[in-house]
Amino acid sequence: MTVDASSMAVLRATLRRREAAEAEARAARCERAWGIPSEDYFLAVTHLLGVSAEFSLDLVAMERCPEHLLRAINERGMAL
Repeated sequence: MTVDASSMAVLRATLRRREAAEAEARAARCERAWGIPSEDYFLAVTHLLGVSAEFSLDLVAMERCPEHLLRAINERGMAL
């Protein structure tokens, strides 16, 4: 099967649009779940890492969090 340059250009443009739409949707989900704009995510991680050397902290995406971890966060998690 041969694909001409015009068809490849259309395919690439379609893939770029889909990737951009998926990235935008991920950022919106993150902001809704945490109230943290996606551009502030790494700033939040950096802040959490500096909270204490005595224990570790993890920033997890609630929409991807396993049920057992979500339950533990809801029962024992602390707002910082």
